[in-house]
Amino acid sequence: MKYKRTHWIYIFESVYRFIPLLVLPLLRGFLAALKGSLYAWLSGTWIDICVVLMMVALAVLRWHETEYAFDGEIFHLRGGLLRYRDCKIPISRLCTVSVESPWYYRIFGATKLRMDTQAGGNRSADVEVTLKTATALNILALARQEVNHGGKKMERRYSPRLLSIMIISAFLSNSFAGMAFVATFISQLGTLAGRELEDRFVGTFNRIVELLSFGIPPAAAAIAYIIIGGWLIGFLLNLLRHQNFELCRDRSTLLIRGGLVTPRATMVRISQLNFLSVRQGLFTKLIGVYTVFGHCAGMGKKKEDLTALAPASGRRELEKNFRILFEEFPIAPLTVRPNWLALMRFLTDPLWPCVLLPLATHELIVLFPQWGELILFVGFMACIPAYWWLAVRLVDFATSGIGADEKGVTMRYSHFLELNLVVIPWDKIVKVTFRQSMFQKPDNKCDVFVYTRAESVQKHRVRNVDVDEAKKLMRVNEHGKT
Repeated sequence: MKYKRTHWIYIFESVYRFIPLLVLPLLRGFLAALKGSLYAWLSGTWIDICVVLMMVALAVLRWHETEYAFDGEIFHLRGGLLRYRDCKIPISRLCTVSVESPWYYRIFGATKLRMDTQAGGNRSADVEVTLKTATALNILALARQEVNHGGKKMERRYSPRLLSIMIISAFLSNSFAGMAFVATFISQLGTLAGRELEDRFVGTFNRIVELLSFGIPPAAAAIAYIIIGGWLIGFLLNLLRHQNFELCRDRSTLLIRGGLVTPRATMVRISQLNFLSVRQGLFTKLIGVYTVFGHCAGMGKKKEDLTALAPASGRRELEKNFRILFEEFPIAPLTVRPNWLALMRFLTDPLWPCVLLPLATHELIVLFPQWGELILFVGFMACIPAYWWLAVRLVDFATSGIGADEKGVTMRYSHFLELNLVVIPWDKIVKVTFRQSMFQKPDNKCDVFVYTRAESVQKHRVRNVDVDEAKKLMRVNEHGKT
């Protein structure tokens, strides 16, 4: 078996591993600044050059010592400087195989290949290596053939409409990701173009806020526009990530493809899927839109990963997808549900912020009247997610429950602002726990916790159902064993 080296762009990927060496130039520059001597700093620039050259030399050496080989059944990867690594992964043990080609990789014909098994960690892949694009795609194709026992034919395909892509992009977007992107952009703007241009950019934003505040305090308006702007940027990033989305199914695998700027493709072994989850927000619940996510080792390690299997489907399309694409995960009817006496137990958690936030806002306005308008605006904005959470819990009470059939368990529940329906095969359940509070014991009620694995242990909770009915449904005997 012939070993080959990875793509040469791996050299530049490796440079960042030696960034701690830059502490020497930084320390030298700091000492020179304390002395106030420009000559002392310039006379020592040879030290900085040597450090940079050392970083590049170590990166080249690391690339030179890293080799891979693939014989169609086992992927081999070996190399290392201070710590030698020799990794062998049988294709038959793979959960996922992913390829990713950012635009700056495609210029040089490079693609990042990632492989994961059930033995992998939560943060890093079992194997992550940069190869020539043709080589990486060939390995992906050979892995699919091996898992499917030589089968090449695509049996079933699913491609969502553009509207569906826009809905899931809006659903998955959050303001914090967008704000982080903007903050990084502004920071780099100041670094690359000078502080004057950065100040001019920020000043222009402040003037726009003053013009568009419409009676709202400028500080409050700025907060609102930053949140909205962050969400819009997050929406655009998600939209680009899910463009050209396609799901292909053959005998034993799913192939997920998508991405405009950074095309991605992920092969998922169906037998390694630990569970499927159908997620809805309150808004998507009202308009009848569902999104199916897959969960297994290797999926969701990075926030950029394509974990949605069926973006933004209607009810009919959802039922069709489960019948044709996900036939191993039938949705069982819910037979164990909470009764009306459990309503307050669903609403207790969100009621506290719904009551305390308006009271806190009122008291702060009394204490700091000069900031009254700003405090009122911030308090109002904080109340929105609190009352939204309350509404989600009301829907959760009306829809939650547990069902089971010969293939697995179906659970409906809410997790903060998200409504979930999960389908779990029996052999993927790690642990079942029935938890009773002192208030639940008189009614013989409990909360059911079902634990599964994906990238980490996942907990699924259905609140306040009958203990005996739940144990019977979950096939738990008098000794507490399943």
